[in-house]
Amino acid sequence: MVKIISSIIAVIFPSTRRIFLIMARKKPLRLYTIDNARRRLEQRAHWSKWLREPVERETIIQRSVEKNIFRTFAHMDEPPSDCYRAWATRIYPRLLRRLEKVRSQRTYDRVIQAYALQLALHWQQVQGEKMEYGPATKIINLLVKMMFLYQDLHLPSLPTWYNVPFDSYTLQPLKEIINDLLSEAPFGMPMNGQMTMNYVVCAEQYDQIQGAIRELCGGTRKTPLDFELWAWNSRH
Repeated sequence: MVKIISSIIAVIFPSTRRIFLIMARKKPLRLYTIDNARRRLEQRAHWSKWLREPVERETIIQRSVEKNIFRTFAHMDEPPSDCYRAWATRIYPRLLRRLEKVRSQRTYDRVIQAYALQLALHWQQVQGEKMEYGPATKIINLLVKMMFLYQDLHLPSLPTWYNVPFDSYTLQPLKEIINDLLSEAPFGMPMNGQMTMNYVVCAEQYDQIQGAIRELCGGTRKTPLDFELWAWNSRH
């Protein structure tokens, strides 16, 4: 229904379409206890329900990163979307081959970190400005997510090994429960306010939050991919 109404508004009042979609978007999940979070996660649809019909790789790349992310990189020498898509097109075949050879969580994480670094270096070379750790890891994880959901990446263990892209929709649900999930090594940074992709600034922090999500999913039959589809996709 929301999509139908937004389409009508787009025809009659084109300038109001974006405002309407923002208003229609749900707020981030609120999770207060681990038991409650696991019970709710368990009730969500399996990630396989989100699989899509295969499309051209160019389309996967175009759909992997939304415009709102590119808008955070204003006044660049080259349009941010063009810069990203040129890089993604070049590395896509190599990334696909590397991922399909992965046999462990540790190796998967290393591949993600390596390509996030490559993206940041490419950004620096082309734009002359630094891409921070948070956006770089978010973007590569979004690309891998689309590669998998559009069935171009064949890696059966990906939903379990998946690194969740971080923004307010995936971080805020963890605010009340992260230290209970990481009882042996409490999370050292306060999770306050409107956390965005820039909240995550280093590998240690990134790994801790990914570990908390895996611990949350470990008490269910769900995976980190299921968590992100619940926290982000179902809210948009």
